[in-house]
Amino acid sequence: MTNLFIKNTEFTPLINFNTTENKFIISGESRPENTKLFYTPVLDWVINYYNLLYFQHEGSKNKTLPIIVFEFQLDYFNSTSAKFLFDILQQLNKINKEITPINIKWIFDKQDVDMKEAGQEFCNLLDIPFLFEAI
Repeated sequence: MTNLFIKNTEFTPLINFNTTENKFIISGESRPENTKLFYTPVLDWVINYYNLLYFQHEGSKNKTLPIIVFEFQLDYFNSTSAKFLFDILQQLNKINKEITPINIKWIFDKQDVDMKEAGQEFCNLLDIPFLFEAI
């Protein structure tokens, strides 16, 4: 599967989904002018990743797939970004339930109570482990 790399800008986060290194990161600010245009390829990638893992898992029932860690280190995201982030997290939740364990690493500035609470809200809506890390 092709990795997904989108360089961050002043308004959009870094997206670095690397299946070779088993490293998945969303970091920076998320307030794109057209949120749907920015996040649709990201969400499509996650759906395709689910499909790939599903077929790998089905093809080798005895093989254990590694635990996957997705890192979210967002400084800020607007309400329209929150909807797409939740959609991504729902897909990851699906992978966690059906295929292989996924942990969400929610990294936030230790003084940013709002970002910590946003992660906790996402966590409460899903059945997927969140690891909270204050930096």
